[in-house]
Formats: sequence, structure tokens, C-alpha cells
Amino acid sequence: WSRSIGRFWLHTCTLDHPGALAFYRRTGFTPYARKVEVFDDPRYLGLTRADAAPGVPIL
Repeated sequence: WSRSIGRFWLHTCTLDHPGALAFYRRTGFTPYARKVEVFDDPRYLGLTRADAAPGVPIL
């Protein structure tokens, strides 16, 4: 931490709190890029319990 930080990467996603992006912007973060990434749900693949993250729908 002795040197100043030129860039700090923060990744968020749609599973984050709906107000997260606004919070990050209020604290000084500037959006750099936005992209859509699709991945298989680990519950569907059997990599984690089927009842994990009950608030997140399996699509």
C-alpha cells in the first residue's frame, strides 16, 4: 500500500444488490465496461446442492 493505486477493478453481476452500482458510483468508482456473460448454473450441473441460493431462479 505504499504506492498509489492507478486502477482498481471491481466486478459485479446481476446477483448483486440492485443498488450496488449506484453505491459504487457514489463512492467514486467509474464504470469502465459492461458485458453480458452467460454461464451454466452449478446447481443444474450437479456441482452444488440443488437447494443452494433459493432466491436465485434456475433458468
